[in-house]
Amino acid sequence: MYEWRRELTKFARLIAIGVVVTVLCVGAVSRVTASPAIDISVSAAKAITLTPGIISTAVDTITVTCDTTTWKVTAADADATTSGKMTAYATGAAAYDPTPAKLASAMSVKATTATGAIGAEVTLPAGGDILTGSAVVDAQAYTLTFSQPVSYLDVTLTGDGETNEAPNTYRIVVTFTGSSP
Repeated sequence: MYEWRRELTKFARLIAIGVVVTVLCVGAVSRVTASPAIDISVSAAKAITLTPGIISTAVDTITVTCDTTTWKVTAADADATTSGKMTAYATGAAAYDPTPAKLASAMSVKATTATGAIGAEVTLPAGGDILTGSAVVDAQAYTLTFSQPVSYLDVTLTGDGETNEAPNTYRIVVTFTGSSP
Protein backbone atom coordinates (compact mmCIF):
# COMPACT_ATOMS: atom_id res chain seq x y z
CA MET A 1 0.00 0.00 0.00
CA TYR A 2 1.38 3.37 -1.00
CA GLU A 3 0.29 6.32 0.99
CA TRP A 4 0.28 10.07 1.01
CA ARG A 5 -0.91 11.57 4.23
CA ARG A 6 -1.98 15.05 4.98
CA GLU A 7 -3.17 15.95 8.40
CA LEU A 8 -5.74 18.65 8.28
CA THR A 9 -6.10 20.40 11.58
CA LYS A 10 -9.26 22.27 12.31
CA PHE A 11 -9.44 24.90 15.02
CA ALA A 12 -12.46 26.64 16.46
CA ARG A 13 -13.36 28.97 19.25
CA LEU A 14 -16.90 28.85 20.52
CA ILE A 15 -17.07 32.18 22.30
CA ALA A 16 -20.72 32.45 23.23
CA ILE A 17 -23.94 30.63 22.63
CA GLY A 18 -25.57 31.95 19.48
CA VAL A 19 -22.44 33.75 18.27
CA VAL A 20 -20.80 32.85 14.98
CA VAL A 21 -17.14 31.88 15.27
CA THR A 22 -14.40 30.78 12.89
CA VAL A 23 -12.41 27.57 12.48
CA LEU A 24 -9.05 27.71 10.70
CA CYS A 25 -7.56 24.79 8.77
CA VAL A 26 -3.81 24.20 8.72
CA GLY A 27 -1.83 21.16 7.68
CA ALA A 28 1.35 19.15 8.14
CA VAL A 29 2.52 16.98 5.25
CA SER A 30 4.46 13.72 4.95
CA ARG A 31 4.85 11.59 1.85
CA VAL A 32 5.77 8.03 0.85
CA THR A 33 6.47 7.49 -2.87
CA ALA A 34 6.75 4.26 -4.90
CA SER A 35 5.30 2.83 -8.09
CA PRO A 36 2.38 2.47 -8.52
CA ALA A 37 1.98 5.83 -6.81
CA ILE A 38 -0.81 7.98 -5.47
CA ASP A 39 -0.49 11.62 -4.47
CA ILE A 40 -3.17 13.47 -2.55
CA SER A 41 -3.15 17.04 -1.38
CA VAL A 42 -5.61 19.19 0.50
CA SER A 43 -5.79 22.87 -0.41
CA ALA A 44 -4.66 25.76 1.75
CA ALA A 45 -6.28 26.93 4.99
CA LYS A 46 -10.04 27.48 4.92
CA ALA A 47 -12.52 28.76 7.47
CA ILE A 48 -15.63 27.22 8.98
CA THR A 49 -18.17 29.14 10.98
CA LEU A 50 -19.61 27.31 13.97
CA THR A 51 -23.13 28.31 14.88
CA PRO A 52 -24.91 26.66 17.81
CA GLY A 53 -28.10 24.87 16.87
CA ILE A 54 -27.14 23.98 13.29
CA ILE A 55 -24.74 21.72 11.41
CA SER A 56 -21.86 23.99 10.44
CA THR A 57 -19.93 23.10 7.28
CA ALA A 58 -16.63 23.96 5.64
CA VAL A 59 -15.72 23.20 2.05
CA ASP A 60 -12.20 22.41 0.86
CA THR A 61 -10.58 20.69 -2.12
CA ILE A 62 -8.62 17.45 -2.27
CA THR A 63 -6.57 16.68 -5.39
CA VAL A 64 -5.73 13.11 -6.40
CA THR A 65 -3.12 11.88 -8.88
CA CYS A 66 -2.76 8.10 -9.32
CA ASP A 67 -1.01 6.07 -12.01
CA THR A 68 -3.07 2.94 -11.43
CA THR A 69 -6.75 2.23 -12.05
CA THR A 70 -7.64 1.14 -8.54
CA TRP A 71 -7.23 3.60 -5.67
CA LYS A 72 -9.00 5.04 -2.65
CA VAL A 73 -8.81 7.94 -0.21
CA THR A 74 -9.82 7.55 3.42
CA ALA A 75 -10.43 10.08 6.19
CA ALA A 76 -10.05 9.33 9.91
CA ASP A 77 -9.22 10.77 13.33
CA ALA A 78 -6.64 8.50 14.97
CA ASP A 79 -6.26 10.54 18.18
CA ALA A 80 -7.78 8.81 21.23
CA THR A 81 -8.03 12.17 23.00
CA THR A 82 -10.41 13.64 20.44
CA SER A 83 -12.20 10.44 19.37
CA GLY A 84 -13.82 12.14 16.39
CA LYS A 85 -15.00 15.19 18.32
CA MET A 86 -13.48 18.66 18.28
CA THR A 87 -11.78 18.97 21.69
CA ALA A 88 -10.73 21.94 23.84
CA TYR A 89 -7.17 23.01 23.02
CA ALA A 90 -4.82 25.70 24.38
CA THR A 91 -2.85 27.06 21.43
CA GLY A 92 -0.16 28.70 23.57
CA ALA A 93 0.56 25.46 25.44
CA ALA A 94 0.07 23.40 22.26
CA ALA A 95 -1.92 20.86 24.25
CA TYR A 96 -5.41 19.56 24.73
CA ASP A 97 -7.19 20.57 27.93
CA PRO A 98 -6.35 18.07 30.73
CA THR A 99 -10.07 17.54 31.30
CA PRO A 100 -11.20 17.66 27.68
CA ALA A 101 -14.30 19.56 26.85
CA LYS A 102 -15.54 18.13 23.57
CA LEU A 103 -18.25 19.21 21.22
CA ALA A 104 -21.19 16.87 21.76
CA SER A 105 -21.24 15.50 18.21
CA ALA A 106 -18.58 13.90 16.03
CA MET A 107 -17.38 15.57 12.83
CA SER A 108 -18.18 13.97 9.46
CA VAL A 109 -16.35 14.26 6.14
CA LYS A 110 -17.51 13.57 2.57
CA ALA A 111 -16.16 14.09 -0.93
CA THR A 112 -17.98 15.09 -4.10
CA THR A 113 -16.71 14.36 -7.61
CA ALA A 114 -16.47 16.92 -10.40
CA THR A 115 -19.69 15.52 -11.92
CA GLY A 116 -21.53 16.02 -8.64
CA ALA A 117 -21.56 12.37 -7.57
CA ILE A 118 -21.27 12.18 -3.80
CA GLY A 119 -18.79 9.80 -2.23
CA ALA A 120 -19.43 8.21 1.12
CA GLU A 121 -19.93 10.48 4.12
CA VAL A 122 -17.93 9.11 7.02
CA THR A 123 -18.17 9.96 10.69
CA LEU A 124 -15.01 10.33 12.73
CA PRO A 125 -13.12 8.84 14.51
CA ALA A 126 -13.25 5.59 12.49
CA GLY A 127 -13.94 7.36 9.22
CA GLY A 128 -13.50 5.27 6.09
CA ASP A 129 -13.33 5.54 2.32
CA ILE A 130 -14.47 8.93 1.04
CA LEU A 131 -13.33 8.36 -2.56
CA THR A 132 -12.66 5.26 -4.66
CA GLY A 133 -11.33 5.24 -8.18
CA SER A 134 -11.40 2.86 -11.10
CA ALA A 135 -9.34 4.91 -13.56
CA VAL A 136 -5.98 6.65 -13.73
CA VAL A 137 -6.34 10.28 -12.58
CA ASP A 138 -4.03 13.25 -13.05
CA ALA A 139 -4.53 16.12 -10.60
CA GLN A 140 -8.27 15.43 -10.34
CA ALA A 141 -9.92 17.83 -7.87
CA TYR A 142 -12.74 16.73 -5.58
CA THR A 143 -14.74 18.81 -3.13
CA LEU A 144 -14.43 17.97 0.57
CA THR A 145 -17.19 18.90 2.99
CA PHE A 146 -16.59 18.89 6.74
CA SER A 147 -19.79 18.87 8.81
CA GLN A 148 -19.81 19.74 12.51
CA PRO A 149 -23.04 19.82 14.50
CA VAL A 150 -22.85 22.44 17.26
CA SER A 151 -25.16 22.31 20.27
CA TYR A 152 -26.28 25.14 22.54
CA LEU A 153 -25.05 22.85 25.34
CA ASP A 154 -21.46 22.72 24.04
CA VAL A 155 -18.97 24.28 26.46
CA THR A 156 -18.10 27.92 25.79
CA LEU A 157 -14.31 28.34 25.82
CA THR A 158 -13.13 31.53 27.51
CA GLY A 159 -9.35 31.12 27.85
CA ASP A 160 -6.80 33.11 25.93
CA GLY A 161 -4.83 30.00 24.94
CA GLU A 162 -1.55 31.09 26.51
CA THR A 163 0.66 28.61 28.36
CA ASN A 164 -1.09 27.25 31.46
CA GLU A 165 -4.27 29.11 30.58
CA ALA A 166 -7.70 27.71 29.87
CA PRO A 167 -8.23 26.47 26.31
CA ASN A 168 -9.34 29.01 23.71
CA THR A 169 -10.15 26.77 20.76
CA TYR A 170 -11.56 23.42 19.70
CA ARG A 171 -9.28 21.21 17.63
CA ILE A 172 -9.33 17.94 15.69
CA VAL A 173 -6.82 16.41 13.29
CA VAL A 174 -8.32 14.69 10.25
CA THR A 175 -5.86 12.40 8.45
CA PHE A 176 -6.40 11.68 4.75
CA THR A 177 -4.71 8.57 3.35
CA GLY A 178 -4.46 7.72 -0.32
CA SER A 179 -3.71 4.12 -1.28
CA SER A 180 -3.40 1.98 -4.39
CA PRO A 181 -2.90 -1.79 -4.34
